[in-house]
Order: sequence, then structure tokens, then C-alpha cells
Amino acid sequence: MPKFDPPKHAYKIDGIKVDLGKSDSRRVVLQQVTLRSSGVYRCEVSAEAPSFASAAGEGRMEVIYLPREGPRITGNQQEGGGDHLFLNCTSGRSYPAAVLSWDIDGEKVTNPDHLIHYPPTAHAHGLVSVALGLLVPRGRSMQVRCTARVAPAWREGSEAVVGSQLSDSKEAMLLVRSAGAPLAPSAAAVCAAVLFLTSTALSST
Repeated sequence: MPKFDPPKHAYKIDGIKVDLGKSDSRRVVLQQVTLRSSGVYRCEVSAEAPSFASAAGEGRMEVIYLPREGPRITGNQQEGGGDHLFLNCTSGRSYPAAVLSWDIDGEKVTNPDHLIHYPPTAHAHGLVSVALGLLVPRGRSMQVRCTARVAPAWREGSEAVVGSQLSDSKEAMLLVRSAGAPLAPSAAAVCAAVLFLTSTALSST
């Protein structure tokens, strides 16, 4: 409110800390963003007398916590039974939960009989890790890869060679982040924003 002194004011809301120094009539800057900052944000602009005309828009903002490490592959020749070996892939802690997938020699594993699903594991601050098991046939060498995806914004994987013994070597894949086109400012625009939350910001909660 330009005629007020001070012209800017922020209310105390859990998960929301406004930087008044960097905020103005066109934008609101948040500090120390946490997972509690996710939610629907609404902006309303009102004219002064005599018209008191107003315009408003809203959009949902999701805060994403990316894993600090890639997925981890474990297993050995003795695990499993019969004609198969057992491997396990575990994602790092994230929010939302990662989606895991397996590839054998570049081909995605889609047969449900070869995949073992486990319930997610909850961690502090609302973070989640997941695991996905894989049964691979014995008797030949192959390259297996586990890929973890968090929302559309992040993807990383680990590889292992299965043969006479399971290799512990892992190769990190390219880190992919989505980049959207800039949005033109509009009071009536409705958009969704995605923020990447650092581990430092999360640990301060």
C-alpha cells in the first residue's frame, strides 16, 4: 500500500518468510523455503477509490527436495535362488518419493515377475526413500542400470555389471533439470511454480 508507512507488511505464516527488502508491487520473494511452503498462492490487486476495481490470480507451488546421492545398487551372486540373482536399488531421501526403474543391457524391465516392490520408508522432515528389487537370470554377463526420477525435474542412475561376481562400480548418469519458458506477468495468470530445496534450507527447520 504505497500511501502507508511502511508501505509493505508481511504476516507470520508457518513455512512462509517474506523478504520485504526484495519484494515489491510485482513480486514476493520468500526466504528459507521448506516443504511446508508448498501450497496455493493467491495474488489480488485492488485499485483505490473511486473504482476499487480488482483482479486476482492463483497457482500452486510445490517445493521439491532432491536426493543428495544417486540410487544405490546392492546384491551378490549368492542372493536369489534357482536360475536368478537378486539385486536391490534404493533411492536417496527426497520429496516427493523417487520413481525407480531397471534396465538390462539398455532395455527397460517391464515384466512384473522380475520386479519386487517394497513400501516406501519415511524419514525426518517428510522425506521418503524407496526400493525396487530385480531378479536377473544367471549364466551370462550383463549390464544393469537403476534410474531414479523425482518429479519431472531430476534423474540420476547407477550401473553395475553382473557376471561371475557383482561389481560395486557405479556410473552416474547426466543430471537433468527441467527448464520452462518464462511466463509473461499477468494479474489473472494461473501458474505452478517448482522450487528446488537445498539440504541447508531443510535442516534449518
